[in-house]
Amino acid sequence: MKQWLTHWVENIAAPTVRVNTADGYRFAVYKHLIPGIGQHRIDKLEPEHIEKLYARMMENGKAAGTAHQAHRTARTALNEAVRRNHIVRNPATLAKAPRLDEEEIEPLTIEEVRRLLVAAAQRRNSARWALALALGLRQGEALGLKWYDVDLAAGRLIVRRNRLRPAWKHGCGGSCGRKPGHCLQRKNSRPETAETKSRAGRRTIGLLSQLAELLRDHQAEQDRERVAARQLWHDGTWLFADPTGHVLTREPTPSTGRIFSAPRRSETLGSTTRGTRPPRCC
Repeated sequence: MKQWLTHWVENIAAPTVRVNTADGYRFAVYKHLIPGIGQHRIDKLEPEHIEKLYARMMENGKAAGTAHQAHRTARTALNEAVRRNHIVRNPATLAKAPRLDEEEIEPLTIEEVRRLLVAAAQRRNSARWALALALGLRQGEALGLKWYDVDLAAGRLIVRRNRLRPAWKHGCGGSCGRKPGHCLQRKNSRPETAETKSRAGRRTIGLLSQLAELLRDHQAEQDRERVAARQLWHDGTWLFADPTGHVLTREPTPSTGRIFSAPRRSETLGSTTRGTRPPRCC
């Protein structure tokens, strides 16, 4: 199993799926599947072996969702093994994964949204918070927007890409003694963005007049930063950029944090709709 899982994830899956999907596969393979069932012969693997792995994961405090990720990865890898006649049947399709309990979403109250927007107004790129809350944008969708995705005159924007989290590698060859993310010469080994996964993810959204006006103010502020940066400005046309025009990094920091329970849709900047899906926004 170890040999097959390694070959599958690196040579079959990774070249044909999206970066995020490949990262998820690798995490499941190297963190859970190889340590748990890698010692078994692929043609001797039984559903009970896989179910015991899930049980151990749960006993060790892993969430049911993590076990399900391992389950989906094993099923996909072994489906390919069946297709290539390495095995006759896929034991992962017979194995029972732990039960997933649906979590009830509790959106922010109107007062909480107002307080959040007031706090965000004190920071750079405050418009990103209002845009994400009002339109239900995920963090990657908001940070992946460029100015040509926005038509302020017509009052609409197009979501067509996601900002990917960086995967840092040493730029010094590891000589600094730090973790890759803290290397002063660190390099990002992943693309900056990826297109949305599906046609449903690529969508045109109407902008309320309040949002359009907010973005005009944001554009004016960015123009002032461009003048101040002078030759240091990088014209990447990002809607939300750092003070020199570079794309913002998709990772939570003390200065921005993350909103986990904002409303999926709202009719005004300060309203919420309870029971709807929250955005994973910035």
